[in-house]
Amino acid sequence: MNKEPTNQKPKIEESIPKSNTIAFDLASSIINNTSDGVIATNLKGEITFWNKGATQMYNYSKEEVLGKHVTMLYKKENLISAADRIKRVLAGEVF
Repeated sequence: MNKEPTNQKPKIEESIPKSNTIAFDLASSIINNTSDGVIATNLKGEITFWNKGATQMYNYSKEEVLGKHVTMLYKKENLISAADRIKRVLAGEVF
């Protein structure tokens, strides 16, 4: 029986083993629901992830911060130190 080739790619969910998706869902749930603030940025310093703990810590909603620069979270007197730390991280330094 000859099957004609299709140009359809498998869905991403179909190509990931079920155990990996369960682990991902669990990790995602923990990160999203922990009382600890979890914030992620891209290499430009723009906030790309903000969890409920971060909302409690900083009193900003996710909608208020996503896409904004992380330095918005620093006090004015700490901005130079924050900018220096960001440059060092981008240069590969690990803290």
